[in-house]
Amino acid sequence: MTSLSTDITGPTGKLRSDSDGNSRRSIGHIGRLQRLLDNDAEYVTPLDMLAELRDDNKQLGANLRETRGLCDEHGDVASVSLLKKDR
Repeated sequence: MTSLSTDITGPTGKLRSDSDGNSRRSIGHIGRLQRLLDNDAEYVTPLDMLAELRDDNKQLGANLRETRGLCDEHGDVASVSLLKKDR
């Protein structure tokens, strides 16, 4: 599994392009596109951390299922195989 920074920027450190050719222009742009919210609280209890992680994992699963459905709908077999790869 690759790191999040490599997923966003690619192995050469350049910002990756969307499939439609639009590049992510800055870290701020990436932040506006994120689907999971950051928690910048000074202190979070361990139980609250686990609850947030659980909720984030549920959201990630839903996002992956949505992406898989779009890939299937458009016959994108290559992307489906990438989605299955990390299981």
